[in-house]
Amino acid sequence: MKAENGAIAVFCYGSNGIQQMRERCENEKLIANRAHLPEYARVFAGNSSRWKGAVSSIIPLAGTTVFGSVVMVNEEELEKLDPYEGVDSRDPTSKRGVYRREQVEVEVDDGTLPCIVYIKNQLHWQGPPSDGYLRACKKNIEQYWSEDGNVAVTVRRGDGTIVSESDRLGAAEDIQRGSSSSSNMPENSQGYAVNVRAIFAYGTLRADFSKDGDRWGVCIIGGGCKWAHGETK
Repeated sequence: MKAENGAIAVFCYGSNGIQQMRERCENEKLIANRAHLPEYARVFAGNSSRWKGAVSSIIPLAGTTVFGSVVMVNEEELEKLDPYEGVDSRDPTSKRGVYRREQVEVEVDDGTLPCIVYIKNQLHWQGPPSDGYLRACKKNIEQYWSEDGNVAVTVRRGDGTIVSESDRLGAAEDIQRGSSSSSNMPENSQGYAVNVRAIFAYGTLRADFSKDGDRWGVCIIGGGCKWAHGETK
């Protein structure tokens, strides 16, 4: 994939899905393709009156990846996006607005691509994102990544600290129809493979509880040590 004829690539990683991009850019012909940004993490900050909670941004963070999509727009369409992100098109990299434009290089199916991305200027934690906002984020990511099993939204503070993690169905329970991809997983009487995972964090401590069929496990990390235990009930 290449940006041709003056096209500008925009990396979308939050609630800004293709339909919303079409509406805001006033171009129903826009298309999106999957893309991911290595060595970055999705974080949440601020408080949106529209979404009634924190909204997303990204920060550099080693060992993590932000999954999303890329949309090709022209300069006029990009400037139509700016007001929705609180960006002044005359000075789009300014840190005085809600968001600013930055350039990153994302990975697409056939290589890498320079992209514009909107990044939040203030990363103060004021509480978690709403369930509705998380669903919107996951809905947009699922279109491109669900078949690969990569869809998960980890709620992190602006400094990268994990608050919680939810799977692609919006809860701690991941249920899939028994198939070849889940043949090694236990099944209940209805033929569903069931995995349960919940992560809790407080300060530097993190507790990760997981269930695989009849087997439970817990891993507690923090203070320079790690403790893990698993047993079958």
